[in-house]
Amino acid sequence: MEKTALETLTEVGNIPESVVRLAAPDQDLSTARFMVEDGCYWYEHSGPVEVTLVPLRSEGGSPICLKGYVDA
Repeated sequence: MEKTALETLTEVGNIPESVVRLAAPDQDLSTARFMVEDGCYWYEHSGPVEVTLVPLRSEGGSPICLKGYVDA
């Protein structure tokens, strides 16, 4: 069974090359995923106690989101 476009978009570690180029260093892109709830990319940060989802950010510090994304 083939994946839908949304399933492919939200798959962990499956982020477009354009997003990879925008992302600041020291973020675990292998855990990054698109979140339909807010239209932004998030990644897993492994802290000393727990793993937390945090926004994937550009070199300038802005979260990386799809402009105009609406969860239909």
